[in-house]
Amino acid sequence: MKKPVDLVNFYPEGEHELVRPQQKYLSEQSAVDWYCFWLKGEEDPDPAKAEQYKRWRELKTLRVANENKSAGGQFRAWQRSHLCARHRTLPDL
Repeated sequence: MKKPVDLVNFYPEGEHELVRPQQKYLSEQSAVDWYCFWLKGEEDPDPAKAEQYKRWRELKTLRVANENKSAGGQFRAWQRSHLCARHRTLPDL
């Protein structure tokens, strides 16, 4: 599909189902960060998250470049942003 992805393994020693409270909190917080960035365009100013947002900004740049290369990319980008704002659907990364 030639789509850029960001795979993160926070807990190499952890199980698929996180059981430690700190692991659960950090996993859930990363999901909140993802939604805020990709759906609302917001970034947490916490310096500890700077690298995460740098990666995501690079992925966003790649996504836009891929959309502009494809036929009708501008319409799909508008349609996706419209759906995200109106219906809170996930963007196609």
